[in-house]
Amino acid sequence: MSGSNRLAVRVGGYALATRDHEGSLEILLTRCGPDARFPGQWALPGGGIEWGEHPRDTVVREVAEETSLDSVPGPLLTSYARRVAAKGSFPEGMAIGMIFAARVADGTPVLVENDGTSDLVAWHPMDALPELAWNAEAAVDLVRAGARSQQPADDQPGPGLGIPHRPRSSRRRLGAYAIATNHDADVPRILLVKLAIDDPEAGCWNLPGGGVEPGESPLEALHRECYEETGLALTNVTIHDVDSRVYESWGTMQIKHNVGVIYRGTARGAPEIMETDGSSAEVAWWPFDEAADLPLTMLTRGVLAGELLRSAEG
Repeated sequence: MSGSNRLAVRVGGYALATRDHEGSLEILLTRCGPDARFPGQWALPGGGIEWGEHPRDTVVREVAEETSLDSVPGPLLTSYARRVAAKGSFPEGMAIGMIFAARVADGTPVLVENDGTSDLVAWHPMDALPELAWNAEAAVDLVRAGARSQQPADDQPGPGLGIPHRPRSSRRRLGAYAIATNHDADVPRILLVKLAIDDPEAGCWNLPGGGVEPGESPLEALHRECYEETGLALTNVTIHDVDSRVYESWGTMQIKHNVGVIYRGTARGAPEIMETDGSSAEVAWWPFDEAADLPLTMLTRGVLAGELLRSAEG
């Protein structure tokens, strides 16, 4: 077994919350306590995604625990992945995070949990920042590029399924998927993959993509999976949103929690399945209106509805 296969993987949801206060732009941060991996550094409020939890629900729960403030997560701004070395009781691993533009309630933040990894919370002026953890550094770069707290759009995905207890036979899976489009033909087209017989949604058409392998970032997994399933290279890739759902794995009676990071991109050419032992049975370009009449996976159905609405409004 390679070292990358032994990596511990932690997937989290985090809030980028800003405010204008007395003429200064401020960002909400929590300080890592003595039992944290990076003690003394200031990080974004947030934390690990619990089983069955939508990442937006994670943000709401973690912000409440770490700041005592209610929050409303808006758009997904970015997804990051970083390999972290072993330190003390913390194993070597991959830290994967999703940063949401979030609006928090007015009020003074106060740390609520007393057994967590944070020991202080405060608003900090952007021109007088403390020592930052690297996820906060990524957020500060976003703020300097113009990101601010935002309310969610009306069509923003809501909470997850809210399953309160993790089943005994269960597994979490992180994936990356592409809304791959092409506008070279007379009508816009979307690239879809028909799932093979051993998939829970066999025979349905899905977005190209799949699971994030140990040591990969979601973006790296996206490019690898898209090439394996379509033979095409994605260009003009931007982050779109995140999906969360719970389902029963085919033939195993195992309940899985799939968290999927969704990207937008463009592609050109005739698609061809490159992998011979994967979950894809067929791949094709489809005009948007024809794709709507296909048997679609739950993920694709929701995405396509949003794309058709966007097209009608545009």
